[in-house]
Amino acid sequence: MNKPHTITIYNKYNDKYYKSILENVYWYGTDSINISGKGIVESRAINIVIDGANIVKYVPEEEYTGKTNTFTIQNGIRIVLGEGSNINSLNEIEKLKQITVFSYDTNIVGSDLDNILVSGR
Repeated sequence: MNKPHTITIYNKYNDKYYKSILENVYWYGTDSINISGKGIVESRAINIVIDGANIVKYVPEEEYTGKTNTFTIQNGIRIVLGEGSNINSLNEIEKLKQITVFSYDTNIVGSDLDNILVSGR
């Protein structure tokens, strides 16, 4: 699988935002509008596959402390496509292509296939 994307994960810890830039991830999904029987429905389901060298930077949510070169995944955090800047508020990234995480699955068992699958809108 070709992993051509860079993302920026924004974690909040002690009322401060910490960014983690991950390269070689796979961002896929749709940014489309569908017409249904009830009108126009926006479908922005995006999935992100994080694997490889990025897995060693992952810390479970309960162990996350904002340490450099670490990240965690939680429902409700923001992930930006590309390299984001340092922020003090989520309003600073509103115009960037981003998702809010609504689910994730960590598949880490100590093999070459370890990954985290993130879904968001």
